[in-house]
Amino acid sequence: GEALGLQRKYVKLRKLRVDCQLQLDGKVWYMQPPKDDSHRDIDLPRFLEELLARQIAADPERRCPCQPRKIEGQPEQPCQGGGFLFLGPKGAHLEDSKWAQRYFNPAADGRYTSPKGQRSPTTKPVLVDAGGVWPGVPLPAWPRAVPGRPFEPPPARGSERRPAVLGVNAASSKRELVEFAVTQGTARPVAEAMTRKEILAEVVAPHRKAASGVVASWLPVCEGLTPHGMRHGHSTLLDGLGTPVRLRDDRMGHTSPGMQRGSMRRRYTHIAKEWRTQLRKELQEVWEQALAERAWWSLHSPVTVLDELLAPFRDGRKQPIAPAGDDADILRLAAGDE
Repeated sequence: GEALGLQRKYVKLRKLRVDCQLQLDGKVWYMQPPKDDSHRDIDLPRFLEELLARQIAADPERRCPCQPRKIEGQPEQPCQGGGFLFLGPKGAHLEDSKWAQRYFNPAADGRYTSPKGQRSPTTKPVLVDAGGVWPGVPLPAWPRAVPGRPFEPPPARGSERRPAVLGVNAASSKRELVEFAVTQGTARPVAEAMTRKEILAEVVAPHRKAASGVVASWLPVCEGLTPHGMRHGHSTLLDGLGTPVRLRDDRMGHTSPGMQRGSMRRRYTHIAKEWRTQLRKELQEVWEQALAERAWWSLHSPVTVLDELLAPFRDGRKQPIAPAGDDADILRLAAGDE
């Protein structure tokens, strides 16, 4: 909700302001205070500052379609329209349940959710075209194979059909195709100047599966992971970095035991400027390590922004790092795969 409620005006130099969160009630988006009324500033490491600046520069005038209106006698008011940073391909707010069902859960689990949004080990696996850039481009879903039964790909879901995750096809409007082209790295003026036929041929068609391609199943990134679970993971990371409790609570919007408002410990503990500088430096180092480990697996990505971030590893300015496994042993490719 806080990510959906982030507006461009709250992204500043080296920090962003968490001032509200968006919540969907029925078909109406409401602007509410952050959880536990934790209005706060978040320190940004350099990499995240650059990614947010890129997001803003891609469409600096983009606004949600919500129309200003007031509901008398009600403290929580509908969204009045604004320059929100994270909007869907059509410009509207993203419903977190649909986003989780279509994108987050399949990536985390390696399986799609059920039509009712339930996560299950029996749902359809995420298939990808593994003939190109690792880890592959998602394909239309097929049913799971059943042990002991012969399996044939469903004829109605031919391999030439568009991947279901694209959200556009030959029947899409020009506006929808332009928005899709922008998400794939095409500059907006260039996309708007293209015809529907040109966008379909140059941007959408490359995502179609060739009949001779290599099909693979995605393994789970972290089975059962939720966006809120990543928040828990970030708090754990801060502990591992030795972040002072006062700064960790300020960043997370938490209140640890003994640090409640009005307590002696809180009154006499203040956040030093050096703490923030050190935390930004440490988070930057964590990111650079993770990016170097990702580069060890492949120097390219089907995701445009990540592919650009991997460029320094392709041209030799930076070197990939072999990632360590859970047992701290260095992972190695099987013999013959080097």
